[in-house]
Amino acid sequence: MKRAIQLAVITCLAGSAGAQEIKPYQAQEIKPYRAQEIKPYQAQEVKPSRPASEPPGRSERQGAAGMAELMGAWQSSVSGAVWTSPSSVPGFDTLHISPGALAGLLVIYPNGTYIWNSYGGKKGRWTRSDKSDYPLVLEDTVENKRWYVGLDQRTQRLYIWDGNAISYTARRPAQQ
Repeated sequence: MKRAIQLAVITCLAGSAGAQEIKPYQAQEIKPYRAQEIKPYQAQEVKPSRPASEPPGRSERQGAAGMAELMGAWQSSVSGAVWTSPSSVPGFDTLHISPGALAGLLVIYPNGTYIWNSYGGKKGRWTRSDKSDYPLVLEDTVENKRWYVGLDQRTQRLYIWDGNAISYTARRPAQQ
């Protein structure tokens, strides 16, 4: 029966095609796709632009600022951070990104006092420093720290550094 139906279809098609010969379709063999092996990216070693013992911002500054340039209001902030930690996937690390945060308004007065609305508020006296890049020191009686203050002449940003590992940056507040 199947053979009869095939012959009937061929006869119908042959009759409508006229003198043309009908050839059966020849399928081509399909070969499976072979992808290239993907290898993990190996980043180059990152070399710091300054030694770890050098205070933040020091290499960017262009000389010591005059004391008058440091006076007035500054909006301080903590810089963001980026670091990696081992991942649960062998051979990979997890990238962590921590955004910076505003730390409060710092006002340095010419009379030797300051107010810093950081961590609940600090106020005290400032003195001159013996460091050329950080000509001013905020005497912090709340945390018992000395905060060294310097100005980057190129960017007009203030750098506030505890002499160890903690640092802030500050800029003039936007004029309204």
